[in-house]
Amino acid sequence: MMGALPAIFAGNREQADDFIEQLKGYIRLNRLVHGMNLYIQRVALALTLIQGPLVAEWHKNVGEWIDGLTPNDNVPAVWDHFLDEFSTQFQDSQCSQRAMNELKALRMKWPLIDEYVNDFEKLVHLAGYTLGNQETMGFFLEGLPRSIAEAVLIPPVPIVTIIAREPHGLSFFPFSPCLSII
Repeated sequence: MMGALPAIFAGNREQADDFIEQLKGYIRLNRLVHGMNLYIQRVALALTLIQGPLVAEWHKNVGEWIDGLTPNDNVPAVWDHFLDEFSTQFQDSQCSQRAMNELKALRMKWPLIDEYVNDFEKLVHLAGYTLGNQETMGFFLEGLPRSIAEAVLIPPVPIVTIIAREPHGLSFFPFSPCLSII
């Protein structure tokens, strides 16, 4: 087997999605290893990584379900059913609310601009907001230091197009009113 097994999942809902993604990655990496292409075996492997008092009853029930399956039942639906049941039982129902609260409290710390933008985009996604809408832009600006937010909010200098007559027709030149023409 290659790679490291995911950490034990003990029922912390905030870690449920990461656990499943790490488990899928481990299975993907080892898909050519004998047994990893068996869906019942995948569920059995997952159950060895799900331990603790918060998950004990669920673990027992899924284990009994797997024990009742036959080799003929080894179909993709077994794995899909396990993933659905895991999600139903352990999905983080407060994830979007927590992300929304973190988004509202997020503040950029100078000079970590890229980190702020990455954290902001991740939280927007988790909170279910859309990048670019008014509310989201407001959250972004609120998280910026005042000096940066003020600079961002300065309206751009208008560009005026000057039409000049040339021998072969008309030409258009962008012109900023701040510049002088000689």
